[in-house]
Amino acid sequence: MALSRDKAEGRPPLPAIEAGTYAVRLCRVYDLGIQQGEWKGEKKRGNQIYVVFEFTDQFMPGENGVPNTSLPRVSGKFIKLYRNAEKGIEYEFCRALDPAGTYNGDWAAMVRARLPALATVIVNEKGRDQIDSLAGIPRGFNIPEGIVEIQTFDLDNPDKAVWDKIPAFIKTKISERIRDEDLPPVKYQRTEAEAKVSPEEVGTDGSVGSVGSVGTVGSVGTVGSITNENTEVSEDDVPW
Repeated sequence: MALSRDKAEGRPPLPAIEAGTYAVRLCRVYDLGIQQGEWKGEKKRGNQIYVVFEFTDQFMPGENGVPNTSLPRVSGKFIKLYRNAEKGIEYEFCRALDPAGTYNGDWAAMVRARLPALATVIVNEKGRDQIDSLAGIPRGFNIPEGIVEIQTFDLDNPDKAVWDKIPAFIKTKISERIRDEDLPPVKYQRTEAEAKVSPEEVGTDGSVGSVGSVGTVGSVGTVGSITNENTEVSEDDVPW
């Protein structure tokens, strides 16, 4: 989750958020399908999602370095889904966001509710900030309402309007998911507009970029194309 802008685009680096505890709200979830991974040196497959949190008191720098309160910083997290799990990141995050179990692990419903939490942010060895853990909100603790556009993308019921706004690196993860043992991975090809966007920007309207901060770039309304070996799929076809 990079939080430094592409210097080649003529923009200054975006400083990492200081390590500490911050109030956040859940604002987006993307279904990544079945992804390949490793555990103790062995290849493992499993369902994965990417969730995005909006910081309620951290903002993108505006003119003269003054925080632009209309552009909150955001941070994303890859989460593996386990059936009936009572441990792991998903279990811990769900308990923090929904301690009463009202939403029963339904991430799309939790996004629509913009559930709040307290996020512990760390700065990794590359100098980039990331959410390490979540805790529930103490009783009587008030958190500002969210302003980042909520998004939910479900591969079982894909919405092209949402797909058009998904960051390119998430489109790549979705398109490269495991579909069938006999089919090679599908590679998502970024559009020209997406290729020019720094991989850590995303707009409050859901514009293109990765999720590390909220940028001011406009939405990209094309889905590009995906390729399977030498077979190209046009953007007129369903890209997922």
